[in-house]
Amino acid sequence: MMTFSVANTGAGTMTWTAEVVSGGTWARIISGASGSNAGTVTVGYDANPAGGTNRTATIRVTATGATG
Repeated sequence: MMTFSVANTGAGTMTWTAEVVSGGTWARIISGASGSNAGTVTVGYDANPAGGTNRTATIRVTATGATG
């Protein structure tokens, strides 16, 4: 597993969502798919099979209306 922190450094409330946009067949969000202001996104992934190639996943955190 891997964890990522989300933080609001602005003055207003920031509602956010997280999603796997690539690597979805072997990577998945276990917890923290959405939140308000601050939170932790936990991503799980399947083991790379023996002899497998390197893999890359993209996790996108979106906060509609947020700037900077």
